[in-house]
Amino acid sequence: MLITLLKHDDRAKIACLAQLVNVIASIMTENGGGSWTQSIYYPYMHVSVYGRGINGICD
Repeated sequence: MLITLLKHDDRAKIACLAQLVNVIASIMTENGGGSWTQSIYYPYMHVSVYGRGINGICD
């Protein structure tokens, strides 16, 4: 899914994580407490950090 979004970044301007993992949130919180990240958070974080720049697909 992440590679597909990168390849079609000219058409896909926003994506929704909830449709992929349903009820598992990538960042969990407790009332009055701290927060922690689930394992699904890290692939999306890395794509967000490293998936920027010029599209490498040639015409």
